[in-house]
Amino acid sequence: MTELKIQQTSIEDISPYPNNPRKNSKAIDVVSKSIKEYGFQQPIVVDKNSVIVVGHTRYYAAKKLNLSQVPVVVADNLSDVQINAYRIADNKTNQYADWDEDILITELEQILKINQNQLTGFTQDELNQLFGVDDDTYSRKIETPVYEITGEKPTEWELVDTDKTLQLCANIDNADIPAEVKQFLKIAAHRHSVFNYEKIAEYYAHATPEIQDLMEQSALVIIDFDKAIENGYVELSKQLNKIYVEDTNKTVSKKQNG
Repeated sequence: MTELKIQQTSIEDISPYPNNPRKNSKAIDVVSKSIKEYGFQQPIVVDKNSVIVVGHTRYYAAKKLNLSQVPVVVADNLSDVQINAYRIADNKTNQYADWDEDILITELEQILKINQNQLTGFTQDELNQLFGVDDDTYSRKIETPVYEITGEKPTEWELVDTDKTLQLCANIDNADIPAEVKQFLKIAAHRHSVFNYEKIAEYYAHATPEIQDLMEQSALVIIDFDKAIENGYVELSKQLNKIYVEDTNKTVSKKQNG
């Protein structure tokens, strides 16, 4: 058996095979995230001319991550015919493997129990299917809220109740404490401000596009639900989805039997 010699090589010194029959574009983002999360754990295989034999997706993912070097193995012990055959065989043999779903679910549960956002390569829809979440009963598709003018435009001071905040800031000002502590506590005091989201929605409907954009960035209103999740304003987990479905099914069952 030939001993593998892995070497760090400039990504500019290797090149993809121009007639590669495998389409890689859909997998590049996922592999990029995997490399970013776990590091480059699997080398790229190239021929004696530094043309990629196995690892095109890893190559493009590394390019996307702006990596200057990648681990490489040179398959200089194979003939040209073997190189071309291996390039196809490596992709084809992966198609023969199947998942043992019981073991897979157990492994995923253990991983996601520790970190529900851990990268596994599975999409949320795939996880929903594995864990028995019925997409017909519950969908993450959220209708975009429509903000229309229904009345008079509220004043800015109607949008938020700052009485407690102002009182707390006055107490902080009167306290015999260092100035930097006062500054910090006064920033924290704004957590006591209470927003009137009904009036905020009305105000948003009257506002100019520039003001609306700033209100969206401040999470005062949510227009794009997926963007809200991405920015951390809203969090949905697989487990919450499952609980929601179970509760919904129980409610429907009670109504049907009641």
